[in-house]
Amino acid sequence: MRTEKSAHGLVVFDLDGTLIRGSTVCELLAEPLGKLSRMQQFEKLKTEDEIILARIEMASWYADIPRTRLIESLEAARLAPGTLEGIGLLQSHGLECAIASITWSFAVEWFAGRLGIRHFTGVGIGAFGELRHVWPKDKGTWVTMLAESLGIPRERVATVGDSWRDLEMFQAGSIAIFVGEDSTGLPETITVVPTGDILSVAKLIVKKWMIS
Repeated sequence: MRTEKSAHGLVVFDLDGTLIRGSTVCELLAEPLGKLSRMQQFEKLKTEDEIILARIEMASWYADIPRTRLIESLEAARLAPGTLEGIGLLQSHGLECAIASITWSFAVEWFAGRLGIRHFTGVGIGAFGELRHVWPKDKGTWVTMLAESLGIPRERVATVGDSWRDLEMFQAGSIAIFVGEDSTGLPETITVVPTGDILSVAKLIVKKWMIS
């Protein structure tokens, strides 16, 4: 990460359910491999131990598949309404954008590239199949570290997610935005955008920070 002194702020997005809707990254990867039903079982897991085993199994599915073929399956993803326009608006106002996700890093990297975003994190798969895990609680730490590396103070950090699992990430900035309707259990300080439109989210952030 290189220091960027010109950025007016940092906006960090979750991926599944926030920037993309419908099928998750893992479901998109699983379907062409005939593993969708198994993947949907994994989506219901709760504990880290269970999820670790699931990630190991998923990584084994990908082991002999060319990365280009895996990436092709991501092209079926449905971007959230206003994603391209929203990211463009934020960047046009000098705001750095990033993606913090607990899905596969190679997939997050592809989406980041598609959206013109340079900073991202996700679960890594090493050359010998070893996993570098990322958990919901890690996202907040990553956001803080990224902001510090970019020279951006906390009051100029905004986070956008769709789940209570994004709570630590929400706490890493001064603006937290929940996209969706069911924000049960989340602090009242979190702004809710029920439509989930990313352009609306971007306009809200620009307005709150009074960026001209």
